[in-house]
Amino acid sequence: MTLPDELMRLAGLGELTLFLAPGVEVPDRWRALSHQAPLPERAELRSWLRRGGALFVGYRADEPAFAQRFAALTEVWGGRLPKAWVASAPGRIPDVVWQKWVWKGLWLFTASADEVLEALEAT
Repeated sequence: MTLPDELMRLAGLGELTLFLAPGVEVPDRWRALSHQAPLPERAELRSWLRRGGALFVGYRADEPAFAQRFAALTEVWGGRLPKAWVASAPGRIPDVVWQKWVWKGLWLFTASADEVLEALEAT
């Protein structure tokens, strides 16, 4: 699979923070730039988000767990996240849900966590 160009650029520069769904295993190379629940302290989280972009991996855009994680991050940031993507786990997602996230400034694409992590490893 091919990731969006901007995502690949940020990944290559080490300016991408990964927010992983529970149970997603992250490769060692990305361990320092990745995060699973609970969220770190506010200052640390803001510095991560300032670094470049946020990529949500292993979530489905129609799940409450993703909505809660996204709401917590936007609250810490103080508004729309500057650059954020969600690699929505495969499966049908209603168009209205997809549009809801696009209106909030997210770029969405469908890919499994394994596909995304393999593509990132290739950068």
